[in-house]
Amino acid sequence: MSTTTRRASWLTLLLAGLASMLASFFCVFLVVFVYALALAFQARGAPDPQAIQSFANRIAPLLSDILPSLFALAFSFLALRRRPQSPLWYGLIIGLVAALPSLILSGQFDIPTLLPIAITVAAGFLGAVLAVQTRNARPNVPPNQTGA
Repeated sequence: MSTTTRRASWLTLLLAGLASMLASFFCVFLVVFVYALALAFQARGAPDPQAIQSFANRIAPLLSDILPSLFALAFSFLALRRRPQSPLWYGLIIGLVAALPSLILSGQFDIPTLLPIAITVAAGFLGAVLAVQTRNARPNVPPNQTGA
């Protein structure tokens, strides 16, 4: 029985990077939304918009630095774990696609801005490394044969 080798397509890499970026935006939105909902229940009415804005101004920059890296790691791993012929630099592409909108939207090229972007790209690479390690740890047993 011959095994087929599959490489990740460019569309898969692009979608994994975009998914990690969108998932991080959604999580930041979700955290602020839950906070606003908690304030509304606490006040038993309309929440204080100034308190919500203050919370969003404090928490959004922190989460928008951390979450893209975590999601780039996860989506890089998920996209490349079943693709035996995918090279490691595919993880760099996923991390770069995830970090590129942050770089474009910030418009700054200083160390505090570039460091989270570099960490996101490195997290994409780490996801690819973990995918390779997982592939190498599994024995090559065809799906129709058992060890009995």
